Amino acid sequence: MRFTYMRVGWEGSAHNARVLQDARTQDFDIKPGHFYLADAGYALEPNILVPYQESDLTLWLSDFRPANQEELFNLRHSSLRNVIERTFGVIKQRFKILMQASEYNLEQQYEIVFACACIHNVNIIWNGLNDKIFQQANSDSSNSYFYNQEVNDPPLKGVYSSD
Repeated sequence: MRFTYMRVGWEGSAHNARVLQDARTQDFDIKPGHFYLADAGYALEPNILVPYQESDLTLWLSDFRPANQEELFNLRHSSLRNVIERTFGVIKQRFKILMQASEYNLEQQYEIVFACACIHNVNIIWNGLNDKIFQQANSDSSNSYFYNQEVNDPPLKGVYSSD
């Protein structure tokens, strides 16, 4: 749940694919053998993992079993994306300044976001994922079982949410 790359300066309404495109023209490089986990709003391209479009699983799960490899991929993809979303939730919970309108100028806001992410990472290095905020985020996850799910395994219970 650590931040490995940050690009601050884009407004929250900017489309993620646009921000990624800008980052790739600047200093963001996906190393060979590594992948960027993206939601359905991104285009499929080398080293960018997006969910299958044909396999729409944005529904409440009740006795759901992946029927094919695409559904299984989307299920695991969603589980991993859930970790990313929980990481943002953890940093906002830890640093309340990130959840309110800011009185600081834009440059200071960039520095605040970057500093919070750095402190977040240092906290993980020193303390691991054992503090109360991480434990709360992990207990709130309904997708923790999804990663090990196989095609035609016993039914899943819970909620599946895809971006």
